[in-house]
Amino acid sequence: MAAGSDSQPGNRKLKYISLAVLVVQNASLILSIRYVRTLPGDRFFATSAVVMAEVLKLTTCLLIILLQKRRKLLRHGD
Repeated sequence: MAAGSDSQPGNRKLKYISLAVLVVQNASLILSIRYVRTLPGDRFFATSAVVMAEVLKLTTCLLIILLQKRRKLLRHGD
């Protein structure tokens, strides 16, 4: 990581927002898998839930990167 990469307040804020979103995603995955396993009926493979969680994480990370790049382009365009 570059020495001054998080010196701007926007970068620091985005870093903590990204961390919070990923923590919530991981916690909700664990809680939802535990909840679904207590319900009667057909079960699903835990690996499919993990794959879907990883797809969701990838999508979220790409969205955060897109927003960051868009904000940077708007800032430099003015």
